[in-house]
Amino acid sequence: MKPEIKFGFLSGILLICWTLIQYILGFHTTNLALGHYSSYFVFFFFFFSLFLGLREKEIDYNGHFSLRKGIRSGLFQLIITSAPASFFLFIYAYKINPFWVERLIVWQRENNTNLAVFHIIANEQNASAIILSNTEVYLCVYFLSIILVGGLFSFLISSYLLSKSKK
Repeated sequence: MKPEIKFGFLSGILLICWTLIQYILGFHTTNLALGHYSSYFVFFFFFFSLFLGLREKEIDYNGHFSLRKGIRSGLFQLIITSAPASFFLFIYAYKINPFWVERLIVWQRENNTNLAVFHIIANEQNASAIILSNTEVYLCVYFLSIILVGGLFSFLISSYLLSKSKK
């Protein structure tokens, strides 16, 4: 099995499990402050799975690994990661824990917290149209953040693997 597929699904499953752990611990229901900050932990899953996948891909290329091949492989892995994770988050946001995004926005407004790009947009004074569609906006930003942040990680990890192999 290709490393992109294997580690993409692994990372997607880890993201799904982390969302469920946050729900069980009340981070999306009663303790939104911890939920707000614990969401940043997902970047560890990206980095960990991308590192393992790109390291295995480097071995597969047998000395012909390049930055371009690493980024392409990483982005492919991220698309595979984001598909099941985003699909699950869609089910989670509408069936398992409806209105949790809206509760998070209310908590954020009450506590004047603006750390994530989505929350900065949602907290604009004239953003009533965005506020009415918090869940939809959040789902789109979630999918895109996996690709964008993961793409940056792919670049960094591929650069590291290339520099390590040249030594």
